[in-house]
Amino acid sequence: MYKRNNESFLKRVFKEAENNPNQIIVKDKWHSWTWSDIIKTSYRFSEAIRNNYPLSQKPVAIPLLVGRSGKVISAILGCLISENAFAPLSIKHPSYRIKKSIELLNADHVLSALDESESISDDLKSMVVFENENSSSSTFPNNTKNELLYVLFTSGSTGEPKGVLCSHLNIMNTILWSEHYLDWKKTDIIGCATQFSFDISMFDVFSLMYHGIPMVIFPEPSNTKDVVKRILSDNVTSIFSVPSFFSQFVTSNLIDELSASRLRRIISGGDFFPPKHVSNWMKKMPQISVYNVWGPTETSMVNTMHKITADDLPKLKKGKHPPIGKQHSMMPLTLVDKTGKIISEPNVVGELVLLGVCVSMGYLNDDKEMKRRYTTKENLRAFLTGDIGYFDEKENFYVNGRSDTMVKISGHRIDLNEVENVVLQHLDVSSSAAFVQPIQDEYKELWLAIELKESNSEIDIYSAKKLLRKILPQYMVPKRLFVIPKIPLNINRKVDRLQVKQIINEKLLK
Repeated sequence: MYKRNNESFLKRVFKEAENNPNQIIVKDKWHSWTWSDIIKTSYRFSEAIRNNYPLSQKPVAIPLLVGRSGKVISAILGCLISENAFAPLSIKHPSYRIKKSIELLNADHVLSALDESESISDDLKSMVVFENENSSSSTFPNNTKNELLYVLFTSGSTGEPKGVLCSHLNIMNTILWSEHYLDWKKTDIIGCATQFSFDISMFDVFSLMYHGIPMVIFPEPSNTKDVVKRILSDNVTSIFSVPSFFSQFVTSNLIDELSASRLRRIISGGDFFPPKHVSNWMKKMPQISVYNVWGPTETSMVNTMHKITADDLPKLKKGKHPPIGKQHSMMPLTLVDKTGKIISEPNVVGELVLLGVCVSMGYLNDDKEMKRRYTTKENLRAFLTGDIGYFDEKENFYVNGRSDTMVKISGHRIDLNEVENVVLQHLDVSSSAAFVQPIQDEYKELWLAIELKESNSEIDIYSAKKLLRKILPQYMVPKRLFVIPKIPLNINRKVDRLQVKQIINEKLLK
């Protein structure tokens, strides 16, 4: 268990910087950042935090506006130096959502961790503050009194973003646990392919800080040609991202171009990696280790790892998913049945429950959800993940799906209830039903059916989607909207999404 405090973590980072001041530790589209650059900028951020967030008005965490700049590393360090937690907010999210997150943090301003060329929307500009360019501060904290490390906002059922509170202990347990699976070398270079508001990116950030592993930030992770170019030119060796990121190399037929790269490891998490695509990676790039991993935001990013081997090939050929890994003493994992009783027999389906140090501090200002998801099992703090799965005779765990309205699309967690509630609040409809529609090769989209308030009324689908884009992150905006006469309800008078899905698919076949 990690028992060192935040001060020792910072000292480790600063020692690495002191020993290698001219080493390029972060590279983005615009700059190559040395350790010296990162530390100097972090002090400018810490001074800006002290000036703009006085102790008398201290927020839950410092909101950071993040894009694809290496400046975010300095901003995070600036928060730690000033003894504050941080909350990364993506510039890609609608300003409505960013403002709501800032409000939930009890803050008035958002600190920009953007490059100068990354634009800020006009309705946010009055709320944005910047690092102090002329800061000469070099004060190092004597100790830390702040248990909270960061707040990540995910999809929530209420129609508002849900803040997950993660502690220093949570994250350092994850980083140290990962050493049992990942053999970091000083010659490694991390390829950052996710947004800094997404939990996977936190694994990249803290691996960089703790192990001193340089990072290359891909400017446009969906631009496969550009990513391939940067993997080759910047000697990227390790990438942790969602399955759709790795699948794009297969579907674009660009995977062969990576054969000349130094890439030695890919880590896929956040969703199901299509078995056909996993097999393609292993066939085309046998020198690369492929990891299938799993873990909710509420339990510190990632909690199981499975290195895919030849033993998994028969399953993959049959279109079955590989295991997510085994439980570990630092990441206790168990299964419970519908009554909450622990399942001890293999191949019995139940809900996956994580225990111990990995379990986060909870949700921001959401006692109801806290009581529903956070509990105690085997005298340990526990989190009910909502993921349904089982373990086999070899104690390998598998995930089958979800027990609630939470879904995963391209690695992003989406609560269907949130989408539906937002639609009801902002569109002139009487009922709505969001659902996941499979397309091909396990690619899936979010679709939405709506029932109008008046049977003879009309709605402009284009205008409706345009409005939703102003409120919801892009990944939560339904790809397709359908108007149906009546949203069907089940016996409990709740929306029957399976019947809705059937109605829509029958409609499309006509």
